[in-house]
Amino acid sequence: MKVSACYIVHYGLEWLYWSIRSVIGYVDDVHIFYTPTPSHGHGTTLECPETRKDIGNSIAGLFADYGNIFWHDTDGFAHEGLQRHHAVDVCVMNGADIVLVVDHDELWPPDVLNRAIKHVSEVEDVQGFCIGMRHFWRSVYWVMDDACMPTRLIKPKNPVQGVQYLGDDIGKVFHMGYAQSPRIIEYKQTIHGHKMEWRKNWFEEKFMAWSPENPLPDCHPTNKDFWTPKQIDIEDPAVDFKALHELIFDHPYWRAKVIDNESFRA
Repeated sequence: MKVSACYIVHYGLEWLYWSIRSVIGYVDDVHIFYTPTPSHGHGTTLECPETRKDIGNSIAGLFADYGNIFWHDTDGFAHEGLQRHHAVDVCVMNGADIVLVVDHDELWPPDVLNRAIKHVSEVEDVQGFCIGMRHFWRSVYWVMDDACMPTRLIKPKNPVQGVQYLGDDIGKVFHMGYAQSPRIIEYKQTIHGHKMEWRKNWFEEKFMAWSPENPLPDCHPTNKDFWTPKQIDIEDPAVDFKALHELIFDHPYWRAKVIDNESFRA
């Protein structure tokens, strides 16, 4: 059974290399769909902080080391859903039975990915599989959980549409969407699919005002009383700090107390 991973990338310099590295050994191929314009639901007059060349250069070593990574230049999709459908279709046309949908800021612990793929390969009555996320905040040492479970595995040839929710016995994915530089977060909020729900002054009053010395609660950009970051407990097996270390021990953010605009260059 062929498993393909697909990424839709508009920016992603800070985590894409490590994300691909977390899945490359467990899938048959990886397809990266680059778009120079936002497809998350909103456009912006701001210039994207990262270019196609920046992103390509950041993962050039992976292309050299593996023969199963493919780059696709795409543009012109009205919204992210259409672009995701296109990405899945391309993977299917290249023989995929299971498509692993990965965002550039998501890292899959190997045990979680192995269990998820094994489970999905055995199910014949649904197409989509949702999994929980462990959200990191301003560093790799503060974390939040919630009940949301996005679709991350698709079995497009299954005849019955619908979704199945993968439980804690499978595990959770590490989400680094808010463990990125302020320049990226500031840009991200202008193109986000939930932009119209964004909390007023969230970037200044929550994201930038937060620090380990001033650990503010209620940090979700759209939902009130939904995210309160907690310092990671390295002894908690649910967090799997060992897996986190093995995935990103060589990342510049591994030593960063709080990620700022210079941390990635450190």
